[in-house]
Amino acid sequence: RGGKFNGIQGNEKFPDMKGLCDAVHALGLKIGIYSTPWTTSYATHIGGSAENPEGAWTKPAGKKVVNKKILPWAIGKYSFATNDADQWAAWGIDYLKYDWSPIEFPEMQEMYDALRHSGRDIVFSLSNNMNITNGPTIGKVANCWRTSGDIKANWKSMSSKGFGEDKWTAYASPGHWNDPDMLEIATKEHNQPGLTPDEEYTHITLWCLDSAPLLLAND
Repeated sequence: RGGKFNGIQGNEKFPDMKGLCDAVHALGLKIGIYSTPWTTSYATHIGGSAENPEGAWTKPAGKKVVNKKILPWAIGKYSFATNDADQWAAWGIDYLKYDWSPIEFPEMQEMYDALRHSGRDIVFSLSNNMNITNGPTIGKVANCWRTSGDIKANWKSMSSKGFGEDKWTAYASPGHWNDPDMLEIATKEHNQPGLTPDEEYTHITLWCLDSAPLLLAND
């Protein structure tokens, strides 16, 4: 954490986040970022809360149980949602993928409010695999939410997520989308066969029928 807002900063792979956002925008594209209300993300990077008021963080060596919370994959005592949202807005971020489990309303509402007050229009996307019982409440606030587990570049994975989405229909509306995960179009994932042209046509058609965000996962 650091900078004007004490927000999460870029690491050695991303030393100039503002410059990166400007470069992507100059291409006519939008740019997104990933975070979590946990103290640490699934990939063991710094998260949006901490057990100390400064937000100091070190990469965890393992997990531990503190007051029935499995740290670091738990929400800390101190939240930095506003700090991070203000930092993202200052950089020029357009899209936030917010990932934790289980998805619950208080943390979602806190980040929603932080984004809306950041001064920038940022799409608010929820991951991981929201329970449909949250549809009537969270579905009215978040912009999109994952309705399934992670997709893979094969027919079984794609079809199992694309078909059967009708139960989510009531929660989609302009600006609020059911998200069965990214499009597996022209992808070359390790140990995955990919989709045939006909399967790709079906994939695109299903995602349009499902009111899903059309997010490409290929070069």
